[in-house]
Amino acid sequence: MRTIRLLIPFLALLFLCSAGAPALARPTKVLLVTGDWKSQQWYQDVVMGGKQKYRGRFIEQKANEAAPGEFAFTEMTNYAAQEYIDANYLSQFDVVLFGDVVGYSFPAKAIDALKQFVTDGGGFIYCASYKWNTCIGNACSLADVLPVSLTPPGTKGDDWWLWKYNQPEEKFKPVAKLADHPIAKGLNWRNCPTLDKAFVVVPKPGAQVVLTTPNAAPLLVAGSIGKGHTIASASIFANDEVSPEFCQNWPDIGRFYAQTFRWLATNSKNQTRACQAAAGSAQIAVDATKKQNAISPSIFGFNSTIFPPNLGKLSGTALTNFQRLNPDGQLARIGSAQFNFEPQRGNFNFAEVDKLLQECERLHVRPEIVTDSLLFVPWIWNGGSLSNITDAQIKDCCDWVAALLKHTNHGTGADPRYKPVIEYLEVGNEPAIDGTTIQPYVKLYTAVANRVHKEFPGVKVGALGGYELPYVDWFLDGTKGHVDFLSRHPYGWTPDMLFKLQDGWQSRCKAKGYPAPHFCITEWDFWIAGAPKFDYMIKRTFAAVKRTDTVATMHYRLDQYPEPVYIFGALWAGFGPGKGRTGMPITEVYDPYLLFNRFRGSRVQTAVACPDSRLAEHVLAESAIAGNGDVSTVVYYDHGYDGNGYTDFAAGKQYGQVNVSVEIKLLPQPRRRTLTMRSSSGDGTKDEATKIDVMPNQSEVKVNVTLHPHQATAITIGA
Repeated sequence: MRTIRLLIPFLALLFLCSAGAPALARPTKVLLVTGDWKSQQWYQDVVMGGKQKYRGRFIEQKANEAAPGEFAFTEMTNYAAQEYIDANYLSQFDVVLFGDVVGYSFPAKAIDALKQFVTDGGGFIYCASYKWNTCIGNACSLADVLPVSLTPPGTKGDDWWLWKYNQPEEKFKPVAKLADHPIAKGLNWRNCPTLDKAFVVVPKPGAQVVLTTPNAAPLLVAGSIGKGHTIASASIFANDEVSPEFCQNWPDIGRFYAQTFRWLATNSKNQTRACQAAAGSAQIAVDATKKQNAISPSIFGFNSTIFPPNLGKLSGTALTNFQRLNPDGQLARIGSAQFNFEPQRGNFNFAEVDKLLQECERLHVRPEIVTDSLLFVPWIWNGGSLSNITDAQIKDCCDWVAALLKHTNHGTGADPRYKPVIEYLEVGNEPAIDGTTIQPYVKLYTAVANRVHKEFPGVKVGALGGYELPYVDWFLDGTKGHVDFLSRHPYGWTPDMLFKLQDGWQSRCKAKGYPAPHFCITEWDFWIAGAPKFDYMIKRTFAAVKRTDTVATMHYRLDQYPEPVYIFGALWAGFGPGKGRTGMPITEVYDPYLLFNRFRGSRVQTAVACPDSRLAEHVLAESAIAGNGDVSTVVYYDHGYDGNGYTDFAAGKQYGQVNVSVEIKLLPQPRRRTLTMRSSSGDGTKDEATKIDVMPNQSEVKVNVTLHPHQATAITIGA
């Protein structure tokens, strides 16, 4: 009894304390945007062996070990962040971390959303990486959300590739200048490992320099914008970038990130609430009587379709898959390095080029020649470079190109047998362009282009690829705009930012009185996989079909092609997800093309309307009418932030599906046709059971489609 009497007051006291105590605080929500391929679980498991977590996954692991349950992390690839970050999405977080992102490819809506997020009390940290230089200069406004300027002092001009944006110190330990700052307090800075390097930052007035290099260069700078906190880290990021050993081997790295996130979230007013599942609706109106731009079949192409090195000559399953894409009229980009020539000047062997042209004819594709060996022809010079090219060497290059085209095109324009079999010539593949080589390259390009235009009518000459800022402007000015096409390699660029650049170059040429060039996207890929890859592929295709200035887009590549840390290609050769399906397509690459494989002729007027206007941004639709009157419409509900569809965080609604009503106005045809549907989410393409008879001279047809996140449906009216 005595035990019971003692227990009752204790329980009563415990009840009163529990009733009066505040509810447990929710976890601090942190968004980690830490790159592309290495941020994906499959890549870390398959390519990197699964033994170690990298980038965002590493940061999450270490912070959770130091402060269990205090943080809830969301990880996002660089591409998804560029595409989807907006004010609505950021409203659910307390802290945002950027690392290994391409700064100048972030659209204004994302930067504006970050500014508003921090101003309202959120926290933002940008961590140094090898892509730091992409955040420097006029093309990127990311510094507007940071307590530092990213442009090194004393820099002149726009050539950030030559700027001194690295600190001269290497292999150093950080110094805690403000050891009592909430970020640095209590951490063991004396016995920490060394950092590899650091980048130049210039603290803004009022900013706090928390860490420095031994020579007092700013290393970690903290500040405020409005109600929120912001940090620039000039070196500390994760365990596979500029600070790998430091992050991997410093016992306090988890505490460092926990304290950093804690301080950044100090003034967050995030009131995230649970979102309820909801169904959205959309109306799509297609008017096939109103034609818009013509659609080039070359926007559905692949780079390296001829004699893929890992697959050999296209045959069997690989050939069948390629032919399913209906590639007639595509461009095939083939390099001149595949052509044999002898060391003696002018003594060529064209056996290989003849084989390649025969293969182009067999596959019904048009060849584009890339003179990737132009600057390495052994009989021109040994060990030469653009910076010291001579007039004699330029003439030799022109002679070599002329000999090549004279063979492939059956003579020059003066020859009655002449035919421009090779329609496109690209002068070099990703030439090493910077402020010291741009003018010699302009001189070389101009000489080659003049020779080709004079002797080989109908052949279009283009250049560049690779790094684009600011060298395209300089190239256009140097050539006075006399460029038939610009070659582009926009790895990871979202369609909006990619084509915004093209519009800018077109406007620049028009303002200066130059002829406006066309564009060939000769390598277009991104190092992501699965549903995000499908989303990236199909959204870029939706954008490309609208363009009248884009001659071709080519995915890199058709065959699988591994580099030390990247994997390219659409046909597996037995590595990674889908291992063992040699010659079979990677569906997240192939499926978008299969859905668009009836998209020929002219694009027609197509409009999307939703009761929720923001949902309409996530529902895409485009339509085309072929020469025989057949109509193809592709509709898509995109990835929607995190793969679960568009979420309205203010309203607390997550649209897990969209019910779409499609109304198609037709040009009456005297023949009977059938409406069929084909759908995909990037995991294989399947034909739907729905079939609707379209009678002769029928002028309108309606169909309903239910779409889930990253699901696309092709609606075809034809035989």
